[in-house]
Amino acid sequence: MVPWREAVEAGGLMVYPEPIVEHVRRAAFHIDRILKGTRAADRPVEQPSSNKPLQPIARAGVSRADPHLGGVTLPTIEVNGTELFYRVEGKGEPLVLVHGSWGDHFNWQLVAPELARSFRVLTYDRRGHSQSQRPAEGTRQDDEDDLGALLESLAFAPAHVAGNSFGASIALGLATRRPELFRTLVVHEPPLLAITAEDPAITPVLAEFQTRIVAVIKRLEGGDIPGGARQFVEEVALGAGAWDQLPPQVRETFVTNALTFPDEQKDPDWTSLALSALSGFPSPVLLSEGDQSLPWFPAINRQLSQILKNSKRHVFAGAGHIPHMTHPQEYVRTVTDFIRGAGPRTSA
Repeated sequence: MVPWREAVEAGGLMVYPEPIVEHVRRAAFHIDRILKGTRAADRPVEQPSSNKPLQPIARAGVSRADPHLGGVTLPTIEVNGTELFYRVEGKGEPLVLVHGSWGDHFNWQLVAPELARSFRVLTYDRRGHSQSQRPAEGTRQDDEDDLGALLESLAFAPAHVAGNSFGASIALGLATRRPELFRTLVVHEPPLLAITAEDPAITPVLAEFQTRIVAVIKRLEGGDIPGGARQFVEEVALGAGAWDQLPPQVRETFVTNALTFPDEQKDPDWTSLALSALSGFPSPVLLSEGDQSLPWFPAINRQLSQILKNSKRHVFAGAGHIPHMTHPQEYVRTVTDFIRGAGPRTSA
């Protein structure tokens, strides 16, 4: 059993801990002997050379209909005990898109098909969101571990990874612990508020923002899910009147995934990041923000750019927190140009 997608889809549960390169090397050795005249039946059956125990990998789950695609059936996969719904499209180098709070894989609908012209694109519903399984309360690190397991189990690693908002925080968190899984990293406005907590220019505005979040959570926990979703969109995320401008499908997604938001807020580390570990991240990073966004996002990106030596910044003119939805063509062009200009991946 090996850590390939085919093994997972066949229901594989374990993998020998030797590197896959060693498996291929031994296979080539035996093929060479067979080509030189040795009968295949005479070749010995080899046992794994390592004494390490077998290691768990992901397991294929049941297929489910995607409500956004008219019921088209897409696969699921079980990672870390949670079944995740995912979609793969296109060919080329692997690119994984990680959505933020309240959303799902459909948030990428305006950019994924175009990106799939150049890349093999993976989108998925994070744990607790839409078609994926909703476990008990978790942490951002659980989401990070899910992303890492997906990259390995679906043979995407190392991959280009792009995350938006909380999805950007997830990608950065994984980068601090598993840098070898990345080719490049694109993050738009990660809400890592703890790293700007002492900025005197940000503190008063941030305090008001936190008050608004508390009000949203109180409304959600009081049972008014649609009202809480609308309040979040208009008072926290996008601005007054934005709720009625959203497509009905997007509003429905906000309501469906509303209760994941209080769970995220209960994680004491959801706004923080291990900056010392991130400083050693070797792959190219693009830190983006919108010029219409809340003031702490540029401040967060400034801090990150000082830590990430192999990083550059980009500002989406006229955009806010979700440029992949409001400015999809520019988003596709920016991500594609950055990846193509990053050059060959360096070793971690």
